[in-house]
Amino acid sequence: MSLNTPARRRRRRIQLLAVTAWRCAYCSRKISIDSMTVDHVVPRALGGAAGMANQVAACQPCNVAKGHKLLGEWKPPQPLPLVARMPRQALLAHRAAEPEAA
Repeated sequence: MSLNTPARRRRRRIQLLAVTAWRCAYCSRKISIDSMTVDHVVPRALGGAAGMANQVAACQPCNVAKGHKLLGEWKPPQPLPLVARMPRQALLAHRAAEPEAA
């Protein structure tokens, strides 16, 4: 029995969209459950967690443009308007993964 069923994935997507008021966390573009992508704030490739605490709803253009970068390494199309709505754990994970300023 798989825990990652289509119904469960859909519920997770709805939860992520609710956090950002059905908008991309990076550019504020209105997105639907069908057009959204799930972005890992701290990329999995850089050791980010797989759980919802490290995930936000993003439009496909922003998610593709961000790729495997941290927020500090990527310039979003406009200032991050919804960063305050990102899950607190995701922001803390992002800050912990940022290199120390010299």
